[in-house]
Amino acid sequence: EMATIIGTIQSMATHFPGLREEWRQNCRQERLLGVDLNGQMDSPVAQDPEVQKRLQEVAVETNRHYAQLLGINQSAAVTCVKPSGNSSQLLNSSSGLHARWSPYYIRNVRVGTHTPVFKVLRDAGVPMDPENGQTRESANTWVVHFPVKAPETAVTRNQRTALEQCDFWLQNKINYTEHNPSVTITYQPNEVLDIIHWVWQHQDKIGGMAFLPAFDAQYDQMPYVDIHREEYERLASQFPEIDFSKIYRYEEEDLTTAAQELACLAGSCDI
Repeated sequence: EMATIIGTIQSMATHFPGLREEWRQNCRQERLLGVDLNGQMDSPVAQDPEVQKRLQEVAVETNRHYAQLLGINQSAAVTCVKPSGNSSQLLNSSSGLHARWSPYYIRNVRVGTHTPVFKVLRDAGVPMDPENGQTRESANTWVVHFPVKAPETAVTRNQRTALEQCDFWLQNKINYTEHNPSVTITYQPNEVLDIIHWVWQHQDKIGGMAFLPAFDAQYDQMPYVDIHREEYERLASQFPEIDFSKIYRYEEEDLTTAAQELACLAGSCDI
């Protein structure tokens, strides 16, 4: 409910002085929201189609109620499922509809030396190494190594076939999302024909799906690296406490760029 209330209020922010009037009119008419259901593969409850259906009902009804109170249009679409890469890393959850990498793994995160976050991590003594091809003396990007343990109930990437991933996408499409759920389906070579058949059967519902061959190659400092429990326990016991409240000490300039970017589509920018 709270996410829907916040989104409904935010949908009133339709003053776009740098864009054409059509943009404002469209936003006021549709007032699209994106109430996401993240980390589904960590929670058996979140994977229940009846629970998903009820959550959608609550979100849609909450939007209808508060839109009426605010005197604005009800949103044309309220619920979604996105990959949620940033929020899943911050909250330590699986990403959208995607499974965890493995029961225990190292999450390698690349951080630029110009950012306040890098300075907080460096001063806390978090383990990190220069980006591949860079040296400690001159590196402008460092790879930070976070040991991660998936929840006991979490599904990991090798536990589901491509068709099981597709069926779970369809379940979300039918029961929860009004937008198209966004997902990347990973598959083995021997699953291609089954995927083609599945897509043909459900072509009237397809949207927001990408397909990627399973990637088993290895290179230094991959984003995810499998480890055993013993290594995780050793690394976790040595991992320092990080006080992110200290980040303000390093914020010497405005590092946000979103406000400086133009609205661009199909090779042209609206200004």
